[in-house]
Amino acid sequence: MASWKARVRGGIPGPAGSLMPMVVLVVVAVLAGGCSSGSSPGDGQTAATPTPTPAASAVCADVVALQSSLNALRQIEVTKVGSNGLKAAVQDVGAQAQALERSAGSQLGPERAQFQAAVSALGSTLSGVTDSSSLTAALPAIRQDLTQVGNTGQALVASAKSTFACP
Repeated sequence: MASWKARVRGGIPGPAGSLMPMVVLVVVAVLAGGCSSGSSPGDGQTAATPTPTPAASAVCADVVALQSSLNALRQIEVTKVGSNGLKAAVQDVGAQAQALERSAGSQLGPERAQFQAAVSALGSTLSGVTDSSSLTAALPAIRQDLTQVGNTGQALVASAKSTFACP
């Protein structure tokens, strides 16, 4: 598996102030995820079951979607996609994580909380970006936070795959 090393290099083209809506969306996604109530998968579901139940199949589809979003985020080069591209990638990861939380219910375990904490840290870092010079100064922290989001996201995916016997 490729290691998670965020590809944030250089500055972000365009006004740095356009990152502020992303900060709001990241914080809203984290808070909404913590308050969501989902349906739980079928009773008696175990990791030894070779074929997922219909409820687990929904979880497995959400796992694949989150993995795809995390892969896209891992490949992002901010200098090429700009703040709008970064914003879209983070929004997509948040949306896919919320879908997984809804389908898996409370069975995600501590990886869910660790992922939410990483996303929250990224939001905090981005909230300090007000202009090009603060963005340049924040790039190392943004890189670190993106790496943490990726690592905890991968752990969440692995845990969900194991819990719900996803392929």
